[in-house]
Amino acid sequence: MTAHSATPETPTSTEVAPIAPPIAPKWRSRRWWLWLLPLAALPIGFVVIPTLLAPAPDEAPQIAALPVKTITVEPVSRYSIERTYSGELVARRSSDLGFERAGTVVEIRADEGDRVTAGQVLARLDARSLASQRQELVAQRAQAEAQLQELQAGPRREDIAAAQAAVAELRQQLELAELKTQRREYLYEEGAIAREDFDQEAYNARALRDRRRQAQSNLDELQAGTRVEQVAAQSARVEQIDANIRSIDIELDKSVLRAPFAGRISRRAVDEGVVVANGAMVLQLLEQGNLEARVGLPNEAADRLTVGSEQTVQVAIALPRPRHRAVAGTRGRQSHRHCCSRPAVSR
Repeated sequence: MTAHSATPETPTSTEVAPIAPPIAPKWRSRRWWLWLLPLAALPIGFVVIPTLLAPAPDEAPQIAALPVKTITVEPVSRYSIERTYSGELVARRSSDLGFERAGTVVEIRADEGDRVTAGQVLARLDARSLASQRQELVAQRAQAEAQLQELQAGPRREDIAAAQAAVAELRQQLELAELKTQRREYLYEEGAIAREDFDQEAYNARALRDRRRQAQSNLDELQAGTRVEQVAAQSARVEQIDANIRSIDIELDKSVLRAPFAGRISRRAVDEGVVVANGAMVLQLLEQGNLEARVGLPNEAADRLTVGSEQTVQVAIALPRPRHRAVAGTRGRQSHRHCCSRPAVSR
């Protein structure tokens, strides 16, 4: 027999088979979320357990019943609605005060915040030239007035007597001159004198005759008294001077700035020494005491107001807010792009 011995062979290469992942049991894959339930119950336990362990109150609080007031409802045909409109309080009168003539400011007697009364002097302009002109006109008027009084009184008796004496003297001189002329004429005809001597005496007689007529006319005028036309002309002269004086007085009055009404100075625009033009603002005056409430109202509300009616005005400058009685004044109209309103003014 032939015996064969088996000799183990050494593999020349090694082959590795793939290993499959382990397969979890089905009951584990479906119930893994059950482990999360204890974790979710922990916050609830922290809230519920202290509440259960807290001691119970001795007794529940009693709630007081609220009183209830009942009213009877009745149907009405109309109702009223109260509306509030806002506005502003302003001074009833406000004036920018200035001089009516140009000049240099020499005095200002009021400053901002000062209270003034109606007619009080507030400022003055330099008026020395006007005062000088007025003084000159006063002197001219005195002279014209004296002449007017003389004409109205008529001639004096002394003036009439002097005129009569002058006429009598000229009459006597004329009589003497006429006698000399007659004698010269006789001598000239006789050839005793020249023609020149005769003409000289005749000329003297004619001159005395003219002077006598003039003196007689003056005497007649004095005896007749002053003519009415002369009195009227002199009276017109006096009135003309009076008109010039009044004109100067007006200019002097324009040089003084007075308050037209009582109030408070709100602004001072110039100081002493400034040359201002006519109408330029010097001081601003606001009336005190009498205020106006300017409130914008709808057209339908403004139509129901009547001028002179009393309205209630609430002023929001103090607490509690006081209410005042006001009288409705003017009503205006202001048209806007999207609405229309009327400003009502109450005093």
